[in-house]
Amino acid sequence: MRRVLLTALGLALAACSPAGPSASTEEAIGSRVAARTLVLAFREPGTLTTRPLGEAGQSRTMVRELFNAQIAQRDDRGEFRPYLVEALPQLHTDTWRVLPDGRTETTYRLKPGLVWHDGTPLSPEDFVFSWQVHSNVAFGMARVPPFAFIESVTASDNRTFMIRWARPYPAAATLSSPSGATDDEFQPLPRHLLEQDVRELPDNFAHHPYWTAEFVGLGPYRLEGWEPGAFLEARAFDRYVFGRPRIERVKATFISDPNTIVANLLAGEVDVSTDNSIGFENAQVLKRAGWNGTIMTTAATSWRITFFQFRPNLVSPRAILDLRVRKALAHAVDRDGINEVVAGGNLDLADSMLQAGEEFGPAAARGAEKYGYDLRRSAQLMSEAGFSRGGDGFYVGPEGRFSASLSTALSAGFEQEIYIMADGWRKTGYDVQEIIIPTAQALDFELAASFPAMTTRTTRAGPSGVVNFTTQAIPTPENRWVGQNRAGWSNPEYDQLVDRFNTTLEPSERAQQVETFVRILTSDLPAIPLYFNSGTFAYAAGLRGVQSVPAGGNQLSNLHEWELQ
Repeated sequence: MRRVLLTALGLALAACSPAGPSASTEEAIGSRVAARTLVLAFREPGTLTTRPLGEAGQSRTMVRELFNAQIAQRDDRGEFRPYLVEALPQLHTDTWRVLPDGRTETTYRLKPGLVWHDGTPLSPEDFVFSWQVHSNVAFGMARVPPFAFIESVTASDNRTFMIRWARPYPAAATLSSPSGATDDEFQPLPRHLLEQDVRELPDNFAHHPYWTAEFVGLGPYRLEGWEPGAFLEARAFDRYVFGRPRIERVKATFISDPNTIVANLLAGEVDVSTDNSIGFENAQVLKRAGWNGTIMTTAATSWRITFFQFRPNLVSPRAILDLRVRKALAHAVDRDGINEVVAGGNLDLADSMLQAGEEFGPAAARGAEKYGYDLRRSAQLMSEAGFSRGGDGFYVGPEGRFSASLSTALSAGFEQEIYIMADGWRKTGYDVQEIIIPTAQALDFELAASFPAMTTRTTRAGPSGVVNFTTQAIPTPENRWVGQNRAGWSNPEYDQLVDRFNTTLEPSERAQQVETFVRILTSDLPAIPLYFNSGTFAYAAGLRGVQSVPAGGNQLSNLHEWELQ
C-alpha cells in the first residue's frame, strides 16, 4: 500500500508540473522517479570509503559504487574506462614515462567541473593529501599497493597531478592493484574537510566520523543520514560525473540474516539484495515461493579458504604446525559435497586464488599442488606424523588427542559450510569443533587473527589476492592488526616473487612468477583452498537497467542509469 500511494502521489505531481522547453530532461527524470526509494539490503558496512585506514571486513561493492568515484572504473565488459580523468595514462607516452633509472611517472588530468558531495571542487591537491595520509606508516596502509610503490605525488595545476613511482608498477594507469582490482585503488580524500584533523588528532583519525556518518564522496549518491544498526539513506548527486542518477533516493537497510532478507524481498519491502547478502539456498527459497524478481549469479571476485594458525604463541594444538597434519586435514575435506549442499554444485572449486579463465589461470594450475578428497592419503599422512586412532575413533599423537576448533563469521550460507567440514573431519578421526563468530566480533581485526587452530574466511581472489599471503600482510599490533594474512605464515621466497610480480610489466615473465609462487604457497599449505565465491544478486521486477555481465564485468557501473518503476 505504501508503494501504491507513493506512486500515485508521484504521478499526480508529474501531472501538475509545468510543460515546455524550460524543463530539462534531467528535471523530468527526477520528478518521475522521486516517488520511489530504492531499498537495498546488506550487512552494515564499517565505512563508506573504498580505502579506509584499516580494514572493515568484507568489501561492500554496492557501497563503493554508490558513494565513491576514482580514477578508473571497470565497465560491464570488465574493461577500464576513465572515471574522474579525461584519459588513462598510456605506456611509453608523455602520460606514462619510464625513466632511465627504472622509475616511472604517470600524469592524470581531471575532467572539468568535478565537485565533492558538499559542492567543493575536486582538486589535484586532494590526491596529494590522500597520498600523504596513506603513506603515513601510523595508519597501516603505507606498505600495501599501490602506496608502497609511490615515491611522490605532486599537483601541476588545478586539474593535473603527477605520480612518481619508485619502481615499475603494472597498474599505474588505473591506480589500482597490480592485477587491476578496483577495491585497491588510490582514492582522493577531501583535504578541505580532513587536513586539520589529521594534523591535530592523528591518533584518532582512523576513527574520524568522516569514514562513516559524515562521509563526503564523489559517487552517484550522497549520504543523507546513517542510523547505526538500522539503515542509511542517500540522495541522487546532481553533479555526478556521468549525470544525475535516475533514481532519486536510496535506502540501505542493514540486515545480517539472509532469511530475513528473503522474507523482505517476498514482502516487497526490499528491492535488491547485494554483496552476497543471500546465498544459493536462499535464492532457491525465492524461486519456490514464486517471487517474480530476477536472481543472478555474479562473477567470483573472492574465494573461500580455511586458514591454519602459524603463530607459535597462539596455535593449539601445536600439531597444526606439522605440514603432514595440515595436508592430512586438507585431503579429508569433501569439497564436492560442500559445493552440492551449499550451492547445488554451482561453485567452482579452487586450488589457488586464480581461476582457470583468468590471464594467469593456466600458470597457477601448473604450479598448484592439489588436495583431492582422499581419506586413505589423509590417514597415511597422520600416521607419518605419529598419530593413530584411539578407542573412541579420534586421532591421538605424541602430545595427546588431536582436538582443534574451526571458526567462521556469521554470513549467508557459511555456517552450513563449516558444519559440513567439521562433521566430516569428526567422522574420519579429527576432533574438530565448529565456532560461529557473531557479526560484530567478526569486525574485530585482532580477534580475526587470533584463532587457535583454523578459521574459514572469504578473501580476495585473482592476482591481487597473492599479496594476502606475504609477510607484510600479517596482522600485528604494530600495524593495528591490518592485513589479510591471518595465518601469520611467512616465506621469504614467496615474498620476493610477489614483489617481482608486482613490478614486472611483461606478461610472460609474470606468468612464470605466478607458477612458482603458487607452487610454494600450495606445497607449504598455510590455508586449505575451498572454492571461488560466486555471489547471488536478487532484484525486484520493477527495477530496470541492471546489467548481466561476464566474469570481470562491473554489474554496477551503470548504477546511475537504473530506473525503478
